[in-house]
Amino acid sequence: MARLKVILLGDGNKPRVREGADRILPWIEARCDAQWFDFQKGDELPDADMGIVLGGDGAILRAARQLGRKQIPMLGVNLGKFGFLAELKMTESEACLEKILAGDFEIEERMMLLCRALRLNKVILESLGLNDAVISRGALSRLFDVAMLVSGGEVSVFRGDGVIVSTPTGSTAHALAAGGPIVHPALDSFQVCPICPHTLTMRPILIPPHEKIVLVIASEAPGVGLTVDGQVYADLQCSDRIEISISDARLKLIRAGVRTFYNTIHDKLGWGGNPRFSPEGSPCGRDRA
Repeated sequence: MARLKVILLGDGNKPRVREGADRILPWIEARCDAQWFDFQKGDELPDADMGIVLGGDGAILRAARQLGRKQIPMLGVNLGKFGFLAELKMTESEACLEKILAGDFEIEERMMLLCRALRLNKVILESLGLNDAVISRGALSRLFDVAMLVSGGEVSVFRGDGVIVSTPTGSTAHALAAGGPIVHPALDSFQVCPICPHTLTMRPILIPPHEKIVLVIASEAPGVGLTVDGQVYADLQCSDRIEISISDARLKLIRAGVRTFYNTIHDKLGWGGNPRFSPEGSPCGRDRA
């Protein structure tokens, strides 16, 4: 029977990641064909049956983009500050990995987006994204205009500090800070969130995944740029066109039953408030006449 092929991914420039790799790699090598992959070397990812990502959410975002259309099941081990996407803490890793390497896990698929920026019909940036594509201003705090079309039809012109187009995974990132809704990752959709819109009626909108979103820089906008997942960047000019559509690649996150999406928003987003009623009783009080 062929041994499982596992790649361990992370940023070798970060001491905690190197320490984590030194700790966990020998344990995995005793059970599988394992290989360490350092993001900083920029090599092409080898073929594997499974990936284990050491780091924070940014490491998972980077791994998802580098895998491109050849997504494999990935397990996140959180060594960062937030760890919204990661399934495990390092202290949980060995016990849970025994279970996972034995095949006792589920795969949670998540929508990814494909973003292309064009200038005079020439592509200046093309990138997959797991979280979001953000058009925003850097140095100067001035309003600028972004026109939005959906499947060829004009929707609006956003005047403000920019626009965020996020996936459900990205709904708990930059889009949440901009006032967007939290969207369960099982619901494929785009969330379009204006950033500090000048008109109060400009609100976030959910768009079905089969629609193609086009954003056009509609005013002179020095210092405006496009950022994908907070990691890929391109400067933008007036009349540049950004096309965003669902990708045929889907992230495959390994879930071992350690926590659910609702556990995560409770713990990570501070939704641990004290409810005013018991789950066994009525929220409106008992036997109200």
